[in-house]
Amino acid sequence: MESRMLTTAMLTQLNELRRKQSCVFIVATNRLRSFDAAVTRPGRFDVLLFVGTPSLAARTKRLAGKLKTASFQKHAPPESNSESNQQRHQAVIDFFEQYMLRRWDELRFLTFAENEALLSAVIDLAIRNELAEEAMDLRIDVLLRTATIQGAVKAEYMASERMSRV
Repeated sequence: MESRMLTTAMLTQLNELRRKQSCVFIVATNRLRSFDAAVTRPGRFDVLLFVGTPSLAARTKRLAGKLKTASFQKHAPPESNSESNQQRHQAVIDFFEQYMLRRWDELRFLTFAENEALLSAVIDLAIRNELAEEAMDLRIDVLLRTATIQGAVKAEYMASERMSRV
């Protein structure tokens, strides 16, 4: 009952704001489906926009930026130069992209924070010259055990992906 009263009160306030046409009303949630259908019906908001987890391109770009500040020096041969560092960075990026593509169906659900932990692990393994599928699999398995988007939340997330209206 309390939920219905809240929805009714909120809809009344939303209608008042729309009449004034001087307000921008922004609601942010990662559980869009939990809203009453009366709130999210077409015409209620001008735009419903789902903002999901980072894309593979965004994750790769983030890794490239982090690699620029990573210190490979203590593990690099003395003859290392800028060109060989760039090649090493590109090799790490290429490995990461290929690995992510192979496991994208499960890894696409990693949140920004979880992705940051993954990128740190990739860089750590690369610095120690241990970047390989087996080492990544171990790190990923640990990360996935505590991932935010799994089970019922994953199903709700996938349903919310289709709710955008622009």
